[in-house]
Amino acid sequence: GKLIQIVPEKIPFIGLKPIINTITSPIPSFFLDNKNSMDYIKQALLVIYGSKSRAIGAAFMNIGEYYYMGGWLSVIACSAFIGGLYKFLWEWFCLRREEIIAQVIYTTSLIYAYVLISRGAMVQSVMIYFFTVLPIIFYYFKVSKRVND
Repeated sequence: GKLIQIVPEKIPFIGLKPIINTITSPIPSFFLDNKNSMDYIKQALLVIYGSKSRAIGAAFMNIGEYYYMGGWLSVIACSAFIGGLYKFLWEWFCLRREEIIAQVIYTTSLIYAYVLISRGAMVQSVMIYFFTVLPIIFYYFKVSKRVND
């Protein structure tokens, strides 16, 4: 709630910065000057808590980050996008509900929704997905390709 109270009055909207940071996060800092994927979160927490020491360990939920990007319109757009992804996942799962690995992918993706909602750091959420759920998806398609050949 506090983040919504201070944006854009005390700190400006950040636009597509979380999306750009998410895309560029796998690129080593050696190749990308001034790469700081969490600077906007630190800035907001510093304004909310007043000092670095009080802001240590603090976070805000995904809706706060979406609002920080561009107000209520970006909250609606990001939420609709995530809803569309989960609708796609549900339809994909319905076609494969008898397959064990598809059940694992669906279940881990639903569990991942907690991380997606509770963390206000898109970069962190996407990286967690890439290292937890995505390997299972790659394995599924590797195995299913051999079975179908």
